Amino acid sequence: MSQARPFREQAIENLNALPPFPLVFYKILDITENVHGSRDELLRALSLDQAIVAKVLQIANSAYYGLEKKVSTVDRAVALIGENMVREVAIYCSTYVILRRPLARFRLSARQFWEHSVTASLAARCIATRKIPHIREKALVAGLLHDIGKLAMDGLIDQNLEEEIQERLEKGRPLDEIEKDLFGIDHCEAGCLFAEKWSFPDDIRDAISYHHRPGQAADHLHLVYLIQVADKIAHVLSAGINIKDFLELQLNATDWDAAIGYLGLSRDEAELLFPDIEAELRGNEVFLEL
Repeated sequence: MSQARPFREQAIENLNALPPFPLVFYKILDITENVHGSRDELLRALSLDQAIVAKVLQIANSAYYGLEKKVSTVDRAVALIGENMVREVAIYCSTYVILRRPLARFRLSARQFWEHSVTASLAARCIATRKIPHIREKALVAGLLHDIGKLAMDGLIDQNLEEEIQERLEKGRPLDEIEKDLFGIDHCEAGCLFAEKWSFPDDIRDAISYHHRPGQAADHLHLVYLIQVADKIAHVLSAGINIKDFLELQLNATDWDAAIGYLGLSRDEAELLFPDIEAELRGNEVFLEL
């Protein structure tokens, strides 16, 4: 496609215009990578960003945790709600400024995009907890960031292309195929460029890059397939699609069976994920309101 290169260059410019993630986000990722990461390391990482500390304390003091006394220090928050939960809260707090943005050409408000990202992250965490617990936190991060490439793609789409994309979507064409056809780059590849620019771990980069085409991934397949399933579940729940109808459509969908099969999920087990993830969402509504 003759215009593919200019579109790609514009996507890179759009990515370069995005602010970097806070340093605390990378510190939390480093701790997550290190199985021997300590509580003191977590506290030092959080001390780098007092705005995130304030958010962590706000969430720790929310009704969800039901603590009897107000928490006024991160050290106390860690003691009461645990290191894992504080790390997860910090991840949400350090990413929402970048991810809670409107995608006008995708017809998504800032809240809708953030809600999809959070839903996918909670779905990914839920699946990982059941099947691959040692990547639980990686799954949460990858689910949260899987569509970050859309932030670059949104700026490529004018009104005419927006309408053309919607028409093709209504005919059943996958979004990534439409993007590739029109621009020579899709939101997965744009997300990969973002992940490389900001030095994300390789497994998170691959999950972002291949969540629509996991068969093309050469490594980190458990995380890649997990994010594909989490993304589909998030779309169903966000759009209010009837779960039974969705699952019936998947009976002839080889990609769904391949993904859940790789994760060791039967169709019945996959169906049971939906109410569990809905319960997770109700229990974590505080993250949607950041």
